[in-house]
Amino acid sequence: MRGQFAKLRLWALLGVLSVLGLIGVAFGAPAPLAAQDSTPTPSPALSPEALARFVELERLESGTVNQVAFSPDGARLAVASSLGVALYDAQDFKAAPRLLEGHTGAVFAVAWSADGRLASGGADMSIRLWEAERGAPLQTLTGHISLVYALAWSPDGRILASGAADRTVRLWDAQSGAPLRTLEGHTGLIRSVAWSADGQLIASGGFDGTIRLWNAEDGRFVGALDGGDGAIFAVAWSPDGRLATGAADGTLRLWDARDARLLQTIEAHSEALYALAWSVDGRYLASGAADGTIRLWDGASGQALRTLEGHTDWVWSLAWSVDGRRLVSGAYDRTIRLWGAP
Repeated sequence: MRGQFAKLRLWALLGVLSVLGLIGVAFGAPAPLAAQDSTPTPSPALSPEALARFVELERLESGTVNQVAFSPDGARLAVASSLGVALYDAQDFKAAPRLLEGHTGAVFAVAWSADGRLASGGADMSIRLWEAERGAPLQTLTGHISLVYALAWSPDGRILASGAADRTVRLWDAQSGAPLRTLEGHTGLIRSVAWSADGQLIASGGFDGTIRLWNAEDGRFVGALDGGDGAIFAVAWSPDGRLATGAADGTLRLWDARDARLLQTIEAHSEALYALAWSVDGRYLASGAADGTIRLWDGASGQALRTLEGHTDWVWSLAWSVDGRRLVSGAYDRTIRLWGAP
């Protein structure tokens, strides 16, 4: 696998992922971690300037990297690609990754539960759960009738939500693998799914241009938000319950989802906004887009803080490390980059 994933090139510090056109990236399980600790650890000594330095961790010779996610303890990096699922040692990226075998096609999504289980989904329409320490398969969940593009764990790790090209969000019992509910309403493929930090709401974004909100307990449809012109590529909850959404028109919108109130609209990028990620403490919001840039925003005011440049193609995915010191990005230029202070 290391040969196919090519060699590491070091630039300045840490760098991030290269992604396939329809999926975003997530770090571990952001919502579960925020829910576990109601007072998130502040980002230590983090500054927008420090984030401008990066290391290119990987450049694929072929294929695509579709999503990356750090484990909750920060020890491992999971990479979903056209080759399958690979686990990297986050303390030693030069070591060969472990390949988790089971999927029969490209893998588009990976997500960690708060207790360290890994979920993956992809072109074979299945979702697989793994005990990541040994790379052992735990469950195979089937029910979607098209490609699985998005995964998100409930904060307590009991339920897994999945979104797919079949236009449904499905909820699964993470212990038994049994299907719990199918949430229907989108008229286009679902690109992003996220749980609120308190576990009460699920947000889904689709190519029908809407964000739909669901009651997590009973699956009841709560309401729809108009996220902008064209497809909704990204939805992400802040630790304090605000919802950020990114659309094909390049706009970033912030919502008080409880009463469907639009708080702010930001003309964030000149091209489609594909990825969003809040830092664990909510101080920063990062966005990535088709213009090849990553932009850092003040989480409270929405003020632009920094533009991170280095990718040469669409930025499809973003995620923060659990300690808040590093940002991982994935782009269509086939690179994985990790940004942060040395």
